[in-house]
Order: sequence, then structure tokens, then C-alpha cells
Amino acid sequence: MNNISKEEVEEEEFFDGVYGKLTGKWKLESDDWEKFARIDNALDGYTHSIKVLGDISGLKVLDFGCGNGWLSVVLAKMGANVSGFDISKEAVRVARAMSEFNGVGDITDFKVGSGYASGFPEQSFDLIIGQAILHHLGDKEMLAKELNRLLKPGGKAVFHECFGNSLLLERARLWVPVATEGEPHWDEQLKYSDIDVLRDVFEVKCKEFGLFSRLDRVVNNRAIIRAINKFDCFLLANVKFLRRYARTIVVELYRKE
Repeated sequence: MNNISKEEVEEEEFFDGVYGKLTGKWKLESDDWEKFARIDNALDGYTHSIKVLGDISGLKVLDFGCGNGWLSVVLAKMGANVSGFDISKEAVRVARAMSEFNGVGDITDFKVGSGYASGFPEQSFDLIIGQAILHHLGDKEMLAKELNRLLKPGGKAVFHECFGNSLLLERARLWVPVATEGEPHWDEQLKYSDIDVLRDVFEVKCKEFGLFSRLDRVVNNRAIIRAINKFDCFLLANVKFLRRYARTIVVELYRKE
């Protein structure tokens, strides 16, 4: 068994166990998608990754590693025609139930697939988006080929990822208990070297988020966390060398013509 198949077997087994316990029958609130229209300056990577998609009404969007389908529902409520895939058949089951329960089953479709071979036709999508998925995929060259194959000319992919370009922070993080411990590759983070591989195929734009916002693990006050996020954004915009210590990163990949 090669490294890719071993990697995918580990992911499938773990997430089948996670999603096998879920039903997918929980309702999203309108603010889960309407809030993006009110936000001008995103203070976190998730929000920024949605904002940079622009107006997605009527576009074909791929939720790359759809998980429980939450993001797929959000995108469908914003007007997109959404497809999604996941390595876990249980995740796909939950995503389908989630979409039906939230009234967007007619404009969403899901399948079991791999980040290296999703099974969708060539040039199917205007946009691709993924949340915390790239660090699960070890072969970035094969990943880049699949993304390029799926995108229409002029299309782009956007990924919001946990970021670990600092060896010091990487080592320190292993001593801090996190909710994802036990998940395959939970202790791996996207690095600039991974992004450099993608530059061979795509025009790349990055924006880093989070320095002191790591304190949200111990500080529960939302006003304080928002103030810290604003300070982080200021620092990362103006002090370039601090970007390698960021907590998360949004990577935009533009298909070369």
C-alpha cells in the first residue's frame, strides 16, 4: 500500500467513526450566511475565506472535503449550486441529510471522493473552497493537478487552513491539549513550503490570521477576543516577519490560463 492510500484509509476510518454518530438534522440560522453581507473587514480566516469568493449567486461551487455539509448549506443559501465530496461515506450521508433538512437539497449534491481524485468532470466549477483540508493531503503536487483539472478557466480555489510555519510554535503546540487530538494528521499544519508547491500550477495569494488570538482557548470574553483579533490583523498587515507565526492562513489559488 502506498503512502497516499494509507493516508486515505486512516482518514476514512477516523471520520466514518465521527460522522457515524451524527444525524445531520440541525437547523442553521439565517445569520450563518447573512452575516457575510454585513462584514467589510474580516478578522478571522473563516470569514475572509467566504468574503473573497465574492458574489456566488448562480455559480457552481465545490465544497472540497465537505465534512458534515455545514459550509455547503451556507454557500447554497448564498445562491450557489453546490457540490461536495468527502473521503468518509458517513460524512457524505450527514451532508445530504443536512442539506435536505435546511431546504437546499435541490441545489446541492454530494459524493464520496478523494482530494486527489474527486470523481467530478473536468472544468466543472467556478469556485472551490475548503476548510482545514489541505494539511490532510500529503501529496501537494497531485492535489494541485486535481484542483486545476476541476476549475473552469478563470476559476479559483480558496482554502482556510491551520498554519504552522514556526518550528518553535509547532513544538509548543504539541504540549497543549486540543479538541482535534486523535484525528489523523491533527498535529500537522500547512507551511509556506507546501504553498510553494502549489505555485507551480497556480497564481497564489495568501493572508495570515491570528497571533495573540490563541488566547481564545483561555479567554471567553467575546469583546476581548474581537479586540485581540483586530490587533492581530494590524500587526500581520504591517509587520511582515510576524506572518510566519500566524495561527491560520487563507490561500487563494487562481487558475493560470
